[in-house]
Amino acid sequence: MDPAEHEPLLEELCSRYPQQAGALREMHGLLAKYGRLSGAGDSAANGNLGRIGPYRIVDVLGEGGMGTVYLAEQEEPIRRQVALKVIKPG
Repeated sequence: MDPAEHEPLLEELCSRYPQQAGALREMHGLLAKYGRLSGAGDSAANGNLGRIGPYRIVDVLGEGGMGTVYLAEQEEPIRRQVALKVIKPG
């Protein structure tokens, strides 16, 4: 999706689902900040895929029609590995 289309879609979704507007805006912010993590390439080779919130992205586990699943490490409040699914916009 063209980044110019993000804001109008967000506003449409927030007006259609007002009870979820806060969560939609928060997710939009996270995607805007961290949404370019899907390219494994050289970043995966040096272990620097970035972060999504409190999670450090370790690797891409898979990608499908609904989103991308990452292997991530959570450091607080406990240290553990998790699978983190990021849903594609739209």
